[in-house]
Amino acid sequence: MTDNDPTDIMQIAAVVQQGREAAGLSASELARAAGIQPSTVTRLERGEKCPTAPTLIAIAQALGVPATDLLVSARWVPKDELPSFTPYLRAKYGDLSSEAKTELEASFQRIVTKYGYDPSGPTAGEDEA
Repeated sequence: MTDNDPTDIMQIAAVVQQGREAAGLSASELARAAGIQPSTVTRLERGEKCPTAPTLIAIAQALGVPATDLLVSARWVPKDELPSFTPYLRAKYGDLSSEAKTELEASFQRIVTKYGYDPSGPTAGEDEA
């Protein structure tokens, strides 16, 4: 997280709560499965507590989701260290046929073009009011 930015804290709070609800767990059940205090889960979901990396990893394991999903949501993995779409797609969905992968890549490229996404992002100060 970037200096306990409230936006980052609320983002991870939402991700944890959605994951817990999708798994059909109460806060106490998630805490027990993750080996943490129930109050930690409650405070995390309310955005009152900045989680530690070990806590997020334990929660991810308890939810059965990749820890990187939570770490990325918390913005602890720098954007430039994430793979671009094509290598990610080929690694994550390597069992898909070549035709399916090519179709996914083309679909992604159409979306990027449609919405004018620039992977290099705005220049310094370009997006500031």
